[in-house]
Amino acid sequence: MLDLISRVAGPLEVIIDCPGYKKSWWKAFSDVIPEKMKYLKLEHKADEKFAIVSAASVLAKSARDFHIDFLGVPNGGYSGEKLTRFIEAEVIKTGRLPVYVRKSWANAAKFNREAQ
Repeated sequence: MLDLISRVAGPLEVIIDCPGYKKSWWKAFSDVIPEKMKYLKLEHKADEKFAIVSAASVLAKSARDFHIDFLGVPNGGYSGEKLTRFIEAEVIKTGRLPVYVRKSWANAAKFNREAQ
C-alpha cells in the first residue's frame, strides 16, 4: 500500500481496511502521511463502514479471481490439496516458487525451503 501511495500524486484521502494492529500501521504510514496524505483513516472492517472501501474490495477480489484463473492456479488460489500439488509441480518444473505465490502460505513454505 505504501508503494502504491508513494507513486500517486498527492494530496490523497486514504481509507484502509486495517488488517492488523492500528498502532503498527500508523507507524508504517508516519513517514508518508505529511507528504502525501491530507486524510488517512485506518479502520477495522472498513469495508462494512465505508461504501467506497466495499466497492474497492469487490473490484480487488474480481481482479484477483481473474488473474488466478488466467494463471491456471487451482482451487481459486485458496489452500488445499490441489493448490499444494500445483505448487509442488511448479517447483519441480522450474526449481523455484512461482513469483505470484505468497511465500507465507503454509502450503508454499515447505517448497520455498526446498527451492532455495
